[in-house]
Amino acid sequence: MIYLLSKQEELFDISTGVETPYTRITQEDALKLVKSMEVVQFDTETNGRDPHLCSVLCAQFGNKKLDAQLVVDTSTIDLKSFKDVLETKLLI
Repeated sequence: MIYLLSKQEELFDISTGVETPYTRITQEDALKLVKSMEVVQFDTETNGRDPHLCSVLCAQFGNKKLDAQLVVDTSTIDLKSFKDVLETKLLI
């Protein structure tokens, strides 16, 4: 299952009738999901190739065992809110 954490309301506009491949999740539930992962697969998408100069657009946390992927829109959600949880996990 793919979960999306974002404050961009237009991403969740169901009035268009278009079905989305993701499920909206709250920040509290997103933190619980990451806490439940023994191993966290981590990836980022940036606006360029230089990790020192480019901005992070989104971060993804995954776990194959739980069959879960969490996509965090870092333009509206502070990635630092996951810091305490991630410091206790094995990141791949």
